[in-house]
Formats: sequence, C-alpha cells, structure tokens
Amino acid sequence: MTDDELKALLDRAQKTEAHASVLAERAKQIAKWGDMHDNDHDGGELATAAAMLADPESEFDAPEKYQEDEWMYRLGAKHRHDRRKMLVIATALLLAEIERLDRAEARR
Repeated sequence: MTDDELKALLDRAQKTEAHASVLAERAKQIAKWGDMHDNDHDGGELATAAAMLADPESEFDAPEKYQEDEWMYRLGAKHRHDRRKMLVIATALLLAEIERLDRAEARR
C-alpha cells in the first residue's frame, strides 16, 4: 500500500460514524477519569474489560469471575446497551490501553 493509499484510507475512516462514536466515548472516559487514571491499570485490565464488553456471551451476572477487578464486573453490569454501543465502549477501552502503553514507553 502506498503512502497516498494509506492516507486516503485513514481520511475515509476518520469520517465514519463509527470513528466519531469511539472518539466521543474515549473523550467521555477521559473527562470522567482522566487519561492518567489508566496508568494504574497496567495488568491488562483495560483490554480484559474491552474483551468482556465486546463478547456478546459475557456473563455479567457472575461477579465471582471478577473478584480481583470488581470495577470490570460493575462496568459490564452497568453497560447493558445495544451491541453497537457495547462495541464502541470496548473499542474506546482498547484505545485507552494503547495510549497507556504509549505513555509507558515514552517514560522509558
């Protein structure tokens, strides 16, 4: 893929409703918690929570699975939205994890 093709692909992706929804959700997360709050979740919790929310078969009614990370259980139990909204939240959490990793790398 050429640089021009990649730029065109990224430009198109940035104009989708999906892209806008994920960025809006991430902005809500940052406004509520601050992006530095994510640094405390350095054991893969953000990615795990995202996977839980993205999985339509997740068992939010089984809190014993999340005893060490009760916030994940509360997150799953709280967010019983339509499939699209669940995926938007999950994707924003994955973005948070990537941002956290980037910050950690920059500190090295």
